[in-house]
Amino acid sequence: PEEGLQSIGMEVVNGLVNLGGRIVSLQGGGATFRKLDPNDEAQHKNLALTGCDIQVIMDVSGVGETPASQEHDRLYRAGLDLINPYMQIVGRETQPADTETAQEELKRGIELLKWVLDINPGNGSAWWIIGKAEQALDNTEVACDAFGHAYRLKSENADTAR
Repeated sequence: PEEGLQSIGMEVVNGLVNLGGRIVSLQGGGATFRKLDPNDEAQHKNLALTGCDIQVIMDVSGVGETPASQEHDRLYRAGLDLINPYMQIVGRETQPADTETAQEELKRGIELLKWVLDINPGNGSAWWIIGKAEQALDNTEVACDAFGHAYRLKSENADTAR
């Protein structure tokens, strides 16, 4: 793509639009509708879209200049600051999360990062940090779910899978 343009997935597209990005063009591939139940005789009932491959080209030069983008960044920093001391990272000292204050800070940090995701659902880093917070709270299943979201959004980053 041309300089300043990116090609990415729909969660990222939604987030970039919310942050001030602008869709420049859509380039489509073929799409197929198939019945969810092949024995269903209805013509248009329970169809699923498969094989849809659409490329969205965005101009991201305006990202960071909108109030939503600035609020996103503020919430992200505040959430990270609350969670960071408790994040279990190899080779780094971690504060224990076994006090009421620690648990309140982790829960507040998660709440702030969920607001970040309301603005930018494609923020894989926010999902990863939520996973680290849930890990510190011993919420293994919820942590795994958050890490899964992060990996789907940032699979090219080797640290996401750690």
